[in-house]
Amino acid sequence: MRKLIAVLFLGFAWVPSSLAQDDTAVVKKAILECLSFVHSLGDPFSKKFDAYYSVATRKVENNVAFVEERPALFQFQKCMAEHGLPLT
Repeated sequence: MRKLIAVLFLGFAWVPSSLAQDDTAVVKKAILECLSFVHSLGDPFSKKFDAYYSVATRKVENNVAFVEERPALFQFQKCMAEHGLPLT
């Protein structure tokens, strides 16, 4: 049961509400760069990691479904923070 709760919690991350609509291109660019970085890590979970920005909800969604995929999510979140867009 704990794994399921963690999965539901890790399914998305908020982007700061102060983000202007014009900045969505910046967010999308950072996501693509961070996805490229995560995919380059080489392990099977990192290669399958995916994320996208939902304009409607202002959330960065991802496909993390298992606790074993958390290292890829961590690397993605760390990269996004380094781009000035912390997700947590």
